[in-house]
Amino acid sequence: MNTILLIISISCFAVLLSEASGIIQLTKFFFNINRLKPLDCPLCLAWWVALIIFIIEKHYLFAPLFAATSSMLAICISKILRKL
Repeated sequence: MNTILLIISISCFAVLLSEASGIIQLTKFFFNINRLKPLDCPLCLAWWVALIIFIIEKHYLFAPLFAATSSMLAICISKILRKL
């Protein structure tokens, strides 16, 4: 149960930081940068954050699977927010 909540929260955090908060867009504007990989992509950000967190939690075998699930969920959340 904790793993599911962690996957969902990582996905929500990635969408919030990369698209909804405006922090990344403001940083790109301030420093005149076109892309700020992986921070401006919810899929990439969710993948790397989840991979790091699950490796720290010693889920070595399942870390890529949980990271993939988190990144796909971040894309779904992003598409739902764009339709609103």
